[in-house]
Amino acid sequence: MSIILKIDKDNSCDEEAPRIIFLCADPLYHGYGHISRCGTLQKYLQDTGRTSQLITGNLSFTAPAEIDSGSYLIILDARDIPFPEWAFQKNITRIAFDNRGPGRSQADYVFDLLPHFAMNDSEFSNSLRNIILPYFYKMHKNKVSKSSLQLVRQTDASRTRRKIYSSAMHPYRMSSISVMQKIQAVRQVQLYFGQTLFEALFLGADVKLYSISEIHYKLAQDFFRRWRGLPTPQLYFDGSGAARMAQAIMDISTGAGLQSGF
Repeated sequence: MSIILKIDKDNSCDEEAPRIIFLCADPLYHGYGHISRCGTLQKYLQDTGRTSQLITGNLSFTAPAEIDSGSYLIILDARDIPFPEWAFQKNITRIAFDNRGPGRSQADYVFDLLPHFAMNDSEFSNSLRNIILPYFYKMHKNKVSKSSLQLVRQTDASRTRRKIYSSAMHPYRMSSISVMQKIQAVRQVQLYFGQTLFEALFLGADVKLYSISEIHYKLAQDFFRRWRGLPTPQLYFDGSGAARMAQAIMDISTGAGLQSGF
């Protein structure tokens, strides 16, 4: 399956600036977290007058017809896969998000936007600052200090895995705003490690953290341990990740170089 979305340019910008293309994991196979945060970055870039394009795919991505002309900034947000072959032309700069596979060494720039068990403590803290929340979260107060987190052990998680998988395959998908409203309306949220976990923590929710695979359990276990060790997690996870990441993309695009903190 391949979906191409384009956000039109509302304001004029430098015609010589590289075109920005997001290569995003297919939500049918990898959940909606990837496409959600890429869509958020598109909106922040649109605020600056920059057009961008979003292409989804499972293991491969269709090259834009005009890729041979002009310059491009290709952003891969699709877990641990390599960049497609067409992304290695001289006119292309490559950025990878959260990639622990071949794409990490292939990228010109790598950004870790979610915590990972392979990180050292400094990298872990910095990843919390980079977490991308939906666009409208910038209008909401940071309530991380009011949140709580409980880790469900692997033996318990295995008994609920089938139920969680069944829920994940349900054809109905709530909008990001509906998800936020549901989180705010309930006493406790039961989640696995992913984008919605951090949305819930930012909203001050009581979160019960389950696992749906061995890798999710390793991520959850490591995150739980380090999160509990932070004296003031809200100082690290401050909700500024989307704006910071959009600015970093702009800096790379214009050749201004990255600011401190990345």
